[in-house]
Amino acid sequence: MLYVKVISALTVGLLILSGCSSTTNLKDPAVRNAISQVKFIESNDGLGNYKTLGSVEARYCQSDQISLTQGGNISREGAITEMRYATYKLGGNGLINVACQTDGVHFGTNCNNSIACYGEAIKN
Repeated sequence: MLYVKVISALTVGLLILSGCSSTTNLKDPAVRNAISQVKFIESNDGLGNYKTLGSVEARYCQSDQISLTQGGNISREGAITEMRYATYKLGGNGLINVACQTDGVHFGTNCNNSIACYGEAIKN
């Protein structure tokens, strides 16, 4: 019984600590190729017909040591890169309606300073 409690506590702890970690590996050529196939579309004007595949999001933490930029950079561009990869995994080729905000300290995911971005994955 004690063994189960210890394993459960460790699992929850790891989930909390990994909450704002980026796992995209830009050293992988397949990942870079996938990201390059998704356009970040800043304006929907003249976009034409498209199918919405779902919401995508990314959070970057200043304290994140395994972030995309390897230094915990909380840039909007880094978050958008993560969302472009998530869009590709959903089968999309476009990312629209992106909004970002800085969150400051985010205790739930152990972030000292963070930015959160949200958008929609599309296929056109």
